[in-house]
Amino acid sequence: MDEALKAIAEPRRRDILRLVWREERSVGDIAAHFDVSRPAISQHLRVLEQAGLVTLRREGRRSIYRARREAVHQLRAYLVAFWDTELAGLKAAAERAESERGPVKTDVGVIERVIDIAASPQTVYRLLTDPVEYVRWKGRAAELDPRAGGAFRVTFKDAAVRGEYVEVIPDRRVVFTWGWEAPGAVVGPGGSTVEIDLEPHGGGTRLRLVHRGLPATELAGHSEGWEHFLPRLVAVAEGREAVA
Repeated sequence: MDEALKAIAEPRRRDILRLVWREERSVGDIAAHFDVSRPAISQHLRVLEQAGLVTLRREGRRSIYRARREAVHQLRAYLVAFWDTELAGLKAAAERAESERGPVKTDVGVIERVIDIAASPQTVYRLLTDPVEYVRWKGRAAELDPRAGGAFRVTFKDAAVRGEYVEVIPDRRVVFTWGWEAPGAVVGPGGSTVEIDLEPHGGGTRLRLVHRGLPATELAGHSEGWEHFLPRLVAVAEGREAVA
């Protein structure tokens, strides 16, 4: 279990597991999804194989990998059990602190949305990462560099948001930070995080959006924003005009 935990501590290895979860992939196919060399990806795969998290199959000179789902499920069960124990301790500590100092207040929240789109994940992914496609449904101008550490900036009529990409898996997952450039903004540049997952669903795409780290005072405004723009994304992806 220690080797598996060490293996998934590296973000790229977690991304590799996602890529080979549903289907076998060759080293070259996997490497094409990353901005590092093929030998580096091969090294990550060896670590995952040694940890028992992927299987290797030879096909001529090609190395084909796939996730060992049972091993990943066992790892998940271990982490859940560990986390439950830690949460119990955290709950007890929080209750002691509350009794000594009064209730603990939180000022951050989460927005979650799930929508189905009658378009492929590839089409939706382009609308999320291509600057020209992005402004078809949101903003007036976009500066997008969809890779880990790349810039994310979208200009609206009277304001702009800025952050950076945290995680990008083509056609599957896009994570970026988000915040307003205006001086004194409650959520400044990079002050919150948007996670978008794309899953094939019924011939189209199921999009799951989670916007994390928002102060309570900003939840309503950002919720209204997503309620306005997500239907526009759906319309454009499905080949219709976005409603103003």
